[in-house]
Amino acid sequence: MSDLVDRELNNLSARGKESPLVYVAGYTLPDNYSVRGKYTVKEGIVTLRVSLYKGQKEKLYSFDINGKIDNESQLALDIIEKINTFFNTQSN
Repeated sequence: MSDLVDRELNNLSARGKESPLVYVAGYTLPDNYSVRGKYTVKEGIVTLRVSLYKGQKEKLYSFDINGKIDNESQLALDIIEKINTFFNTQSN
């Protein structure tokens, strides 16, 4: 799942000036943001507990999200959408 989220973040970042973020895989600084999560799979449904961190320890946002195991790409997009919505509400 993390590879799919990383790929979608990279695709979003590749939009250049139109992108709401800059994504660099594996780059760590004290003020960087990271997405972490845990998941379970039951009867073809993936349930994720996703957390957004600033730096290594400051948890900013957490949410649960579900999706079908055979539609992981859409689930990755949904995760990014929720995180983007979080940042948009923080900047207002």
